[in-house]
Amino acid sequence: LADLHASPRKVCSHKFYPIHEAAKHGSSRSLGALLTMGAGNDCPREEMILFYDAEGNAPLHSAVHGGDSQVTII
Repeated sequence: LADLHASPRKVCSHKFYPIHEAAKHGSSRSLGALLTMGAGNDCPREEMILFYDAEGNAPLHSAVHGGDSQVTII
């Protein structure tokens, strides 16, 4: 992610943050990487978990909609 100059604060063309996509798709590895990368780039976990997407969902909502309960624990 760092090699690609990815930013946890940058939304896609559909106005979704990377953390929502990782949570929705049950990718705990990607979610962990985003949280770690964010912490090192002045975007702490506490801030990232409060990002709301274009539909008004927090990352927790995306994780629940994705159906992977393990992701909600991260």
